[in-house]
Amino acid sequence: MRPEITELAAFYRSPRGRLAARLIRRRLQSLAPEHRAARVLGLGYAAPFLEGFAPDAERLVALMPREQGGVPWPSPGPGRSAVVQETMLPLADQSVDVVLLAHAVEATDRVHRLLREVWRVLADNGRLVAVVPNRRGLWCFAERTPFGYGRPYSASQLNATLEANLFTPLRRERALYTPPFRSKVLLRTAPLWESAGARVARQLSGIILVEAVKSVVAATPVPADSRQRSPKVYALPARSAAACDAEDVPRATAPARAVAFTSRRRRG
Repeated sequence: MRPEITELAAFYRSPRGRLAARLIRRRLQSLAPEHRAARVLGLGYAAPFLEGFAPDAERLVALMPREQGGVPWPSPGPGRSAVVQETMLPLADQSVDVVLLAHAVEATDRVHRLLREVWRVLADNGRLVAVVPNRRGLWCFAERTPFGYGRPYSASQLNATLEANLFTPLRRERALYTPPFRSKVLLRTAPLWESAGARVARQLSGIILVEAVKSVVAATPVPADSRQRSPKVYALPARSAAACDAEDVPRATAPARAVAFTSRRRRG
């Protein structure tokens, strides 16, 4: 289950959403790869983070899944957003340098296909930055926020998911130690929570941010083990000898078929 675009937009207009976006952008800026004159793609709902993430990008585009819906972005200004099918991006192979995934990995039920499509459009040595709710944090339990939808990840689960889809994690950051308060008065204590959480409770952050590089794997031939014997193939008659005698068919002319056998016995 994923949040709809109206919920996402309303959350990031609220005081709690503006605070969350500001704290996540701060960590993104310290994590972001070199993006000067780069082609940057935001996938999911990355609009609250994109401009601060890559202010010097050559090209900046926000693509939003059709199951979620989309909104014009930026506002005001020429539109640079579109609604797409997340597993069939309308982009050429290796056409993007950096991909920012936000409200994407945890929200999709096709994470393997999503990440492999991101792998396809990324240039060689391209970078992926994923913003994902932490399953040990409080924000994934806050149902009235976008971080309370979908499947949250631990750091090890997120790394394993990226590695299984040909990405190599490089660096990790954390954000949102502040509990998901709704009170404006309590939200003003966010600097204290962020400072204390980063020092004494790093595993309890609301968000995990991971930078990963695209892996290009080359197939390597595996030498055959000399101790292994290749399967033996025998030519067996299609009809038994008794059947040939009964039908008065010469045994030498009976058609044959190839059947593969190994030297190992079958287990019953």
